[in-house]
Amino acid sequence: VACSKSEVVEQPSPLAIGFDSPFIENSTKATDLTTGENGTLQDFGVYGYVEAFGGIIFNNENVSKTGSAWTYANTQYWVAEKPYYFTAIAPASQGGKYTPTEVNAGTINFDNTSANIDLLYAHTPVAAITGPITAQPAPVKFSFNHILSRVKFSFENKMVAENAKITISNVAIKDAYKTGVATITDGKLAS
Repeated sequence: VACSKSEVVEQPSPLAIGFDSPFIENSTKATDLTTGENGTLQDFGVYGYVEAFGGIIFNNENVSKTGSAWTYANTQYWVAEKPYYFTAIAPASQGGKYTPTEVNAGTINFDNTSANIDLLYAHTPVAAITGPITAQPAPVKFSFNHILSRVKFSFENKMVAENAKITISNVAIKDAYKTGVATITDGKLAS
């Protein structure tokens, strides 16, 4: 009669991919972003790939701010020894439509006929994590760049006399594009 022996090998729990507060390049004022309360960025859509274009893990996944944390519904986990590629468009709720053609390339079609949003884009590759993943990797942080910016005019009366009145009329921006296509190559805006 043979003895049977069973061994229990502890497996580390998978660690979820997280997102950190994004940085917005060349932001003039927080209130210029018409994307959420107090003009702050409230959500963005993420496209993510593990290792190659066929390894889709996020396809316009909505990442939104809940309190001070950035959360999403389709939880994905880090896998060791594999590189990741993340692209984000903001705001997700009314931003452009991204069509990826590679892990770091694609086109963004946008329609700004409402003329009230900033359209932002970011790309962040993450190098493969070597060895077993035993501690929570750093959250993915996006550095957004403007593709389309809202323009706002403000006029201030600096006349010395308190009762001086200035009337401004017929201010208009002419021939502004309301729709367009942006091309992304190697993770950067090409045109």
